[in-house]
Amino acid sequence: CLFVGNSIVEDAVPDNCSRLILDLRQGTMFRTRAENMKSKKSAAELVRESDARNIYIFIGTEDASFTEEQAAEGVGRFIDDIYTDKKKIYVMSVLPPMTDDVTAAYCDRLNALLMEKANEKGVYYIDCSTPFRKSDGRMSAAYISDGRLNSDGRKLFERIVLTRYI
Repeated sequence: CLFVGNSIVEDAVPDNCSRLILDLRQGTMFRTRAENMKSKKSAAELVRESDARNIYIFIGTEDASFTEEQAAEGVGRFIDDIYTDKKKIYVMSVLPPMTDDVTAAYCDRLNALLMEKANEKGVYYIDCSTPFRKSDGRMSAAYISDGRLNSDGRKLFERIVLTRYI
């Protein structure tokens, strides 16, 4: 399996899966970070050429400065760029907000748009958000430390993905 996303991928992805870390700051959505890549190929080229049969698109909100619509459209374009019938593509929800920089409403709206985009493109959608949420829509403190997933958060994420999809 191959997880494609921003720094959230470094925190959450199971050890037995590959990672392609991308820079999702304004204007660079789904371009690879130079420091992580020796290749000059685009992220889409690297995904298409990978041996991974299951591709997980998983973005976080901590370094993105996109509107919900821009993020969902960027994911849609990336799906178009990597689509092949030889790979299963999964769009994963964003996790609930871990800091005050992002609101629960933003995450909920983005997740609704990501689910719509996955349905429109005929790929799978995985709700990773719900198991992490408190009643106010924010991330449960039990799963984070210093604004990042802690070991309990990583275990829950791994359980969500590994038990159902990989």
